[in-house]
Amino acid sequence: MKRLISLVGLLLMGSALLAQGPADALRIAQLNYEGSARTLAMGNAFTALGGDIGALAINPASSGVYRSNELALSLGYSNASMVSLSGDDMLNNSYSGRTGRVTLPSIGAIATMDSGNQSGLFSISYGIAANRIGNFNRVTAGNCRTAQATLLGNIAAAAAGIDQTVLAYDTDNNYNPYSDSNAPWSIIQAFDAYAISPIDGTTDSYIGTTENIDDGGVITVGGPLDQFYFNKCNGGITEVAFNLGANFSDRFYIGANLDLHIVDYKQTEFYSETPVNSAQFQDGVTYYATQFQLRTSGAGINLKLGAIYNPIPGLRLGATFTTPSLYSLTDVWNRATKTEFDNGNDYYRESPDGAYEYNLITPLRWSVGAAYTGNRGLLSVDYESVNYGATRYDNSKPFDSTTFQTENKQIRGGYTISHLLRVGAEYWITNRIAGRLGYNLYTSPGKEVDADLNPLYTYPKTQFVSAGLGFQLNDDGDLALDIAYQRMLNQSDRFTVYDDYDTFVAPVYDGIHTADKVIVSLVFRF
Repeated sequence: MKRLISLVGLLLMGSALLAQGPADALRIAQLNYEGSARTLAMGNAFTALGGDIGALAINPASSGVYRSNELALSLGYSNASMVSLSGDDMLNNSYSGRTGRVTLPSIGAIATMDSGNQSGLFSISYGIAANRIGNFNRVTAGNCRTAQATLLGNIAAAAAGIDQTVLAYDTDNNYNPYSDSNAPWSIIQAFDAYAISPIDGTTDSYIGTTENIDDGGVITVGGPLDQFYFNKCNGGITEVAFNLGANFSDRFYIGANLDLHIVDYKQTEFYSETPVNSAQFQDGVTYYATQFQLRTSGAGINLKLGAIYNPIPGLRLGATFTTPSLYSLTDVWNRATKTEFDNGNDYYRESPDGAYEYNLITPLRWSVGAAYTGNRGLLSVDYESVNYGATRYDNSKPFDSTTFQTENKQIRGGYTISHLLRVGAEYWITNRIAGRLGYNLYTSPGKEVDADLNPLYTYPKTQFVSAGLGFQLNDDGDLALDIAYQRMLNQSDRFTVYDDYDTFVAPVYDGIHTADKVIVSLVFRF
């Protein structure tokens, strides 16, 4: 089944609601823990371990394990790349793209107060830590040469039934189609930039400038087009945890976080069509391009509870519970379009900024873990569960329960329970050098479905492998340097940039996504 990249949705959605679809809700709900170099190198399998700033995002009881105060800072670099090949042998073109960003995956401080008791409550710990728990870095790209279909044909088909007076500015009557109509902005802009136009003798049927029409009204693609697509996403979710933990008899540790989630998502989407020979096109088009930009920002809040228990020496068991997260989000977007013709005419149009505020509630999460620690190393395993079908939009407007009715129905009908497995190991090669390994498995969160709950696309599982080294920089062990590397294993994808329309079949691309992270942490204990 084809995956329909977001540009398809942009073509079909109106100006009022733009990016609030099921896939956008899933992007916020899915977490991808980074934390410190030590936690990342060990696959973030820290539900039963604790004792690390990065582990506070996994289990708030982590602070209870501390015997001293700690300051920690991590710097990272995150890179995402993709190689795509058009699926049709006639369109055998490949393309690769990448995007990278410097990040601040973890920073925080923990203070521990000894109670002086010989039994019962040994110590209380409190702290604040900012850990990156979501990574939006991703690139999707492809190019091909085809005469089978055209994006402008798709837009023209989607515009059918919209009278041209709805799409045109009317300055005499102070009419602005962007603000005064429900027409999709991509259609308004294509019309304004002469990328689509009414078919002669009609006012609500359209043809793309990359299409030709014969005397019988049959529409065809004018000739071969070089089509290029590039979609770059950046940003992430940072969790600021206000933590309180306690240690009881060095056997039972508890903790609680009040978590503030800060969301910053940026997307730039570019698409172009260039005729190989403009003379084959009735309009003489030489170039068409459109660019869409979106930024989602906001904050969320939740409560996280955790415990760690040592039933016997060397064995630790842990568990966490995280309440649903309530997000308040704002989308801001705009679009620009450029069209050029062989008679020298060219048109550049830019939309106003659109904005929309809404709420999103992501599901509760829980995890359990077990770890065994020995004289020179440890092994840790975590299991985490989350039901993405419980995610839902809420616009919080009184007496309005229908705004996100379709989207929430699609979420319930398509998304399901996802299982997360985290495995980590650490071995002290010398008294000052430790080697670390980790593995993560995220099972599929479910399927994208249409408004009638017909399946469109099944999300793949995601796997990560990681490794790292830890260095004690002095004899006291109060200064440490940790280094970690994580790689997402190759993830295949099959997608179209725009949907099929009428009798035209859009090009299909096969892509391979990869992602890499490097984190360096400096830890000071006192």
